[in-house]
Amino acid sequence: MKYFFLIILFPLFIHSQENNDQDKEDKERKFSIGFAAGIMNQSFEQNGDHLTNQASNMAGFALQYQSSEFSHLRLGYDRFSTVSFSGLSFDSYTIPLLYGFNLDWLKSLYGGVKNPNIKLLVELGVYYRGISNFKNQSSIDYNTHNVFGFQTAFVLKFDLSNSLFANISIQGNNDYDDILDADNNAISLSGYALQLGFAFRL
Repeated sequence: MKYFFLIILFPLFIHSQENNDQDKEDKERKFSIGFAAGIMNQSFEQNGDHLTNQASNMAGFALQYQSSEFSHLRLGYDRFSTVSFSGLSFDSYTIPLLYGFNLDWLKSLYGGVKNPNIKLLVELGVYYRGISNFKNQSSIDYNTHNVFGFQTAFVLKFDLSNSLFANISIQGNNDYDDILDADNNAISLSGYALQLGFAFRL
């Protein structure tokens, strides 16, 4: 009879040990690198009044550090395709620095079931926006400015394997200052985006 219990308990012990080893490995793999693409609706205002909306393709990459079980830091680079309006055209990019945290703890408030492979995250932070390839065929002599802004995002994270995960995110951007100005005109930018990305744990 004791051998019967040993036969039953041995696989359980091995499975538990494998899980502990995997948990330890996951905790040690704190860095990941990701790539994402999507579409952004960029909203432009002139002197505080709505001017135009422009849809742009976007693509980028990011380096992420898992600072704890429930939080991370992310440094990225996003590039946006050319926008054209009112005789103006230009490309832009952002360099976001974001702090993200896991909302799984909210499920414990109402007894929800946690799925270890799916997580809902929120990211908050600042970014630096740069303007390039600026072309002006309007009658107004605009100056371009690189500016800072605030970014928020809701992210749904799917663990596909021990080394690979996918993200679907909805993000909003809001520049702190005007990207274009002249004597009596100023143009500011905000927007929101939908992105799909994949990341590899290093």
